[in-house]
Amino acid sequence: MATKIERIEAFQKERLGKVQYLLYQFEVDIILITDHRIRHWIGKPEVKYVLVTSDGIDVCEDLIQYLGNKSITVGVDGYLTASDFLELEEKLSNIKWISVARKLSDLMAVKDRLEILMLRKSAEITHAVFREIEQNLTPNRSELDLLYTAYKTMATSGGNGFSFEPSIGSGPRSTLIYAGVETRKLVAGDPLVVDLGVSFRGYQSDMTCSYLIEDIDNQIWKNAYLALKEVMETIKDNLRPGVTGGKLHEICTNALQQLGYLVS
Repeated sequence: MATKIERIEAFQKERLGKVQYLLYQFEVDIILITDHRIRHWIGKPEVKYVLVTSDGIDVCEDLIQYLGNKSITVGVDGYLTASDFLELEEKLSNIKWISVARKLSDLMAVKDRLEILMLRKSAEITHAVFREIEQNLTPNRSELDLLYTAYKTMATSGGNGFSFEPSIGSGPRSTLIYAGVETRKLVAGDPLVVDLGVSFRGYQSDMTCSYLIEDIDNQIWKNAYLALKEVMETIKDNLRPGVTGGKLHEICTNALQQLGYLVS
């Protein structure tokens, strides 16, 4: 029976094979990988440049030295800055450059079984963070207190960090698209919006929850909650392969408007 490391290596080998197929599809000699996400995807997160060839993977820290005496065609991802690319183009005039960025993105968009497990683990840790936050939603606790709770739970649950800087906005700050975190203390009747996610081995989740501090008899909030719950069920009913995010957004907007809510 294969060990855990052997199973991971098998997935990485399969992903490398998909990248190598692009060599023939685009008729290039080498594919240059600079995007840290793709390097991680094929098992080489620690090096600056990964070069995929028909024989496998080469790595280097100095591209100009590596490619200096070659007259070949190189496929590039979409992560190089314009200034870096212009420097390479100037100093490596014998190289023909072709973008394979969109195809690489398409390859990574379809997750294999290992990636799905990683994403689920990231989501599980994020859920654990929110469950712990919910146990601390009492007046006089500050937004900063909640951030500490979130960080402690994330770290002890196996997370590698937050997916992005968390947003914890209470009271009037709950209306901000991104509120950051301040020392403001929670007040009974306050709305609170928490937006955060956890990174697990490079795979990230994102979750947003709205709360009402103590005042559970607020009928306006109850009605809004029930409306959103109904809309979420409508969206889930329309989730299927081929449906775009734009179409789901349209369905969401129409459903909210039918329930009497103004959508800007």
